[in-house]
Parts: sequence; structure tokens; C-alpha cells
Amino acid sequence: MGPTRRLDGLGAGDCLHGGHVADDGHGSSPFDFDLSRYGQSKKRLVDLATSFLMLAALFQIADSAQVGGSGMLHGLHDTRVPMLFALIGYWGIGLPLGVVLAFPIRLAGVGI
Repeated sequence: MGPTRRLDGLGAGDCLHGGHVADDGHGSSPFDFDLSRYGQSKKRLVDLATSFLMLAALFQIADSAQVGGSGMLHGLHDTRVPMLFALIGYWGIGLPLGVVLAFPIRLAGVGI
């Protein structure tokens, strides 16, 4: 009786039944993360993943501003300026800065 058993009745007028599909049967949500079962060996991995997620969140803010500005310029039928901004930003600034932060400054993956 696996996950397919839990789908019985889904769409048969029982809209509350579908909420059990995400349950893994162990009484925990997919967002529960208990480090004690892994010990200290995985702590560095979790710390690195946490720092990557924080940087990804910051990137989303900057990227949304770039996409918004690019979309406005596309609406004005100006595609050359967004292309130049992307070219300079990604290749002229982003790549050299990532290399410097990752290797000489030794920030590794966080630097990139």
C-alpha cells in the first residue's frame, strides 16, 4: 500500500483526500530536517547549502531588477541596450569577479 493507494478517490469529490499525497507515512513533513541523525559529518554540507540559498535569494532580487529593466526597454523596441548591459554585466564584470572571489580570495563556491 504505497503512494498509489493514497490516490484512490482523488478527484471523486473528496478534495481533502489529496492532502495526504505529500505525507511520506512517517509523520514528518518534507521540510523537517533533523541534523542529529547525520552527526557532524554533514554539518559542513548543510552550512554550505545554506550559504548558497542565501546568495540565491539575493541574486533573485538583482536578477528581477535586470529582467524588469530589460522588459521595459524591449517594450520601447530597444534590444541593443539590454544586450550590451547583459554582455558587460555577465562577461565583463561577473566572470572576472567570480574568478577573483573564488580563487585568490578563496571563497570557493560562494565566490562564484
